[in-house]
Amino acid sequence: MVLFLMVPVRLSWSKKLHLQVPKFRCIFVSDKKLPNTQRRRMLNVLSIEEVVSTSLLGIHIIVQSVAAVIMFAKHSKQNDRSRLFIALFFLTSAVAALGEVIIALCDPAYANGFLLLDPTVILCGFAIFFLLLLYPVEVLRPNWLNGKRVLLMLSPWIILAVTLIVWQHLHIRLLHSVSEVLAYISEPNVWLRVLLTFIYIPYGIWLLVMQHNWQNSSAPLPWIRAVVCITLCMTVTYFAGQGLRIFWANVMHEVLYMAVTALVLYVELAIRLRVPDSMVSANYTPPVVELNFPQETSSVAGTEEETSVVITETANRIAMAMKDPDVWQNPELSQADLIRIVGTNRRYCQLAIHALGYNSYPEMINSRRVEYIQDSLRANPEQNIQNLFYEAGYRSRTSAWRNFTAITGCSPSDFTTSRKETEYAG
Repeated sequence: MVLFLMVPVRLSWSKKLHLQVPKFRCIFVSDKKLPNTQRRRMLNVLSIEEVVSTSLLGIHIIVQSVAAVIMFAKHSKQNDRSRLFIALFFLTSAVAALGEVIIALCDPAYANGFLLLDPTVILCGFAIFFLLLLYPVEVLRPNWLNGKRVLLMLSPWIILAVTLIVWQHLHIRLLHSVSEVLAYISEPNVWLRVLLTFIYIPYGIWLLVMQHNWQNSSAPLPWIRAVVCITLCMTVTYFAGQGLRIFWANVMHEVLYMAVTALVLYVELAIRLRVPDSMVSANYTPPVVELNFPQETSSVAGTEEETSVVITETANRIAMAMKDPDVWQNPELSQADLIRIVGTNRRYCQLAIHALGYNSYPEMINSRRVEYIQDSLRANPEQNIQNLFYEAGYRSRTSAWRNFTAITGCSPSDFTTSRKETEYAG
């Protein structure tokens, strides 16, 4: 029996996955001349890698394109540069992937894919990821970025990139396997490529420790830090997948790519609040809270009566702190910060909170913030509820809405409607 097969010639490129694009040629398979295993292998014209790679790359182009459209639309409604940066990142990701598909289909020179640690892949990869880097910077410090600061941020990468480009014209080591990478790692043109692949890690660490002004930043810190951490993991998978051509590292890289895309969209569409125009100032410095209480209460201990006195004093201090907007409006205020401000310890702080009628620190701080929102809406029901959430110290729409509903028993919109009806009735 002779089978006439169309067997795909594998074309590989480096951006997203080790994609196998079928370009067919004809062969004859005879069961009399070939072993069973080899004949079955040839009959299986689409391998698992081919199917997975093709599917994921197609999904990548579609998802990144849709995400770019959403963020451009969001930016057009609210002029926020962070949304512009992330929209450009999504767009360039989709265009780069599509461009590599076209190159692989049209240029026979790419039939065997890029070389390991290909300088083009490394340099273009960082250029795209730099747009992702700008997103958390702009969220943490609105309007802080300018041409001079961007150039300063890029200067280490520019120096290394120019050095590699010059070296490439003099001598570039062609690498075809991981063993060759390890064998020639001491050569400058090799370790420079490795260094340029991992140069994003110092930028990511800098973002994790970056100081910002909470009064003019809408950053929901846990979510932004999650985006940065996923991106740091993507640096490793990019090196293994795109640099060393390891297939399953490419798959993991694509999974992380989808995860960071979904996370950013969720933050922008469901979590993040817009900074009120009155608070947008890159030079604003939040106040340092110093209430200057006479002495620390945590050192006092003894009889039950003395303990009661300490609890009462601590409760008075906490009540005083809760009257200071610079305390309770701070979205990053923790119970440890409150303990430091009032000069006590965790035990007395918790007992004092109970003495004030609250079960926990979160209940107390959220009650104070919701009280502010209620008072503001009573004074003017026409106020922007999103701005009030922000002013009260929230950086998440879902958290603000949930806490308001839990404490008042109605949603902010219902509360506003009832106030308007009361005014009209009056």
